[in-house]
Amino acid sequence: MTTLILTQDNGQRFVVGGPTQLGRSKLEDRNTWAVPSRARSDLFQDLEVLIRIEECGSISRNHAGIYRRDDQYFLLDLNSLNGTTINGVNINPDPDNQQLRQLHENDVISLAKRITFTVSFSETTKYALLVGNGENHTGAMYTTFSALQQQLRRRDFEVHYLLGDDASKQEIKSKLEEFRHLTVKDSQFFFAYHGHGSYHGLTAAGQIINPRELYERIARLKGEKVIFIDACNAELFVDEHLVPPETLVIASYGVNRAAAETRVVGDESSYIGRFGQALVEYLKSHPEDLKWMDFYHELYKSTNLKLAMKEPMITGKEMTVLDMVREFMARPASFNR
Repeated sequence: MTTLILTQDNGQRFVVGGPTQLGRSKLEDRNTWAVPSRARSDLFQDLEVLIRIEECGSISRNHAGIYRRDDQYFLLDLNSLNGTTINGVNINPDPDNQQLRQLHENDVISLAKRITFTVSFSETTKYALLVGNGENHTGAMYTTFSALQQQLRRRDFEVHYLLGDDASKQEIKSKLEEFRHLTVKDSQFFFAYHGHGSYHGLTAAGQIINPRELYERIARLKGEKVIFIDACNAELFVDEHLVPPETLVIASYGVNRAAAETRVVGDESSYIGRFGQALVEYLKSHPEDLKWMDFYHELYKSTNLKLAMKEPMITGKEMTVLDMVREFMARPASFNR
């Protein structure tokens, strides 16, 4: 699937995969037609998202719309007050006869001659955010993420990092807000945390991000989401009342609620999280498309893992919470083979 990327002058990116509206509105209206009293074209009945333009009075609330047909994208001015141009040319010279205008690579869209976007196209609909925070065994964090990055990129994921002091609560929230603009309904999003966890949540550069704070941001992303947590007290994040729809949660901790690392055989200076290594080894041995449920069942069959869980539930395309709390036995070395 080809996605349309709109890059604003300030560098912010918006990814479009379906009928999309551009205009001025309130945050709570981001998935609705901005002015309900105005007639909505049949092209935009299944509106995917509203790209909000803030604090710009010259932008109409219903300013312009983007429509996708097959792998082509078209722009339509919605009879805005101050007009829409592509490469400086007004696309709506006759308000009584609105015309769709096809978008091409490097086109420049201007709304009211105030807000501009540059057009590009991408096949990427898969994104990953790897967050690492912990003073002990930092080698495990870097080794785990290096191995995960390699495997995810082979599957066409665009991989982003937040590590150490950069992995603050605010930076995590900001990154997830960035992904809100990048994900589309067919996207896959993978979030991995490796580091310290407390009875209140995950360590984030001296602060704590709790499950509610994390999932409030995750819920704003479109498409299927997978949360992979390798930290002490990770069971906090399998609360079925907090996990958003279309979100799969995979969490690991030990018999005393502590997560542990193990040495990688053949390299005494490197460490990798046991749970992270289990995923990496699965990915290496299954070069086909990533199937999270298959990974779940692989772990379930392992003789070296004791699992306490609820059987995962899937209804249609909507994935509900997976209560997968892992209790590691005393023989972790087999993961290194």
